[in-house]
Amino acid sequence: MYPNTLKIRVILPLLLLTVFLTGSTYPHLTESEIAGGIEFKMETTDSRMRALVRAMTFNKESKQIDIKTAKTILNVQFLDENMELIFTVPVGTSSLNIGVNSYPKGVYFLKLLLEDETDFILTRVIKDF
Repeated sequence: MYPNTLKIRVILPLLLLTVFLTGSTYPHLTESEIAGGIEFKMETTDSRMRALVRAMTFNKESKQIDIKTAKTILNVQFLDENMELIFTVPVGTSSLNIGVNSYPKGVYFLKLLLEDETDFILTRVIKDF
């Protein structure tokens, strides 16, 4: 009984390794499909304000900015490179998704006002697609 168990313990990891190495389901993307995205730069040096933003990422698949914060987002403002308001939206949750596919390449600014805070968190957003 023990010799068969030993064989399975040796064969199973090898079988799984073979499946993972040869059966990749990841799509093969060209260099132009990989390029394009969003770069974020927090424009504040206040470490407390930086800690309030838990995550700010760009989802290439849905072409949106995904934001998660430690506190409820009261208001979000999206501005162009000249700091002219594109849109402002009251939010009321601690997570937010902003679609950016319809905006041209360029520099934008994202301002978040969080619950119990008096200052906006300002982030520079560079869209390169």
